[in-house]
Amino acid sequence: ALPDDQRPPTCPAAVYFAGYRNSDQASDPYDNNTGQADQIEVTNQAYGVSLTVDYEVSDALNFKLLTSDRHSEYESGLDDDSFNDDFLSFPEIGSADQQSVELQATGKAGAFDYVLGLFYYEEEGQNFQNDTQFNCGTAASPCTSPPGGDFFLHQKYDSQAVYANVGFQMTDQFRIAA
Repeated sequence: ALPDDQRPPTCPAAVYFAGYRNSDQASDPYDNNTGQADQIEVTNQAYGVSLTVDYEVSDALNFKLLTSDRHSEYESGLDDDSFNDDFLSFPEIGSADQQSVELQATGKAGAFDYVLGLFYYEEEGQNFQNDTQFNCGTAASPCTSPPGGDFFLHQKYDSQAVYANVGFQMTDQFRIAA
């Protein structure tokens, strides 16, 4: 390991050693003060559909089917330094696709009530940060070589569940469930 005096500074020390001060940040806390054109525009395109079908067999048995399909694409980024210079920024594009299906059976029989179900959920998504800047130079002394890089994340998530709840109404105000 390098001695403390030879280690490269990390944020917030890197910000200080690069010559930035609090006065370099925007006075408006909702203004990230970015100077990067690829960080100014934020886009999001999202759409989805869902369907719920209820079917009553009898007072003691009901079925419900819930399904959904959602898609989104976005472009945005983070300018984490709040300076006009490109010192610490992460432009990003991403997308996600989600699908879910749930089947429920519900009902009552005397003092008993119940919910039984099956659930499935799937999501696949990704994001890509291209040309990130991590502790880059200042406008007065820019970086001579790109300090950042690219970051790509792809994720796939699946979830399945079987669930049940059975209750017994002891009195009008007391119910036991498991």
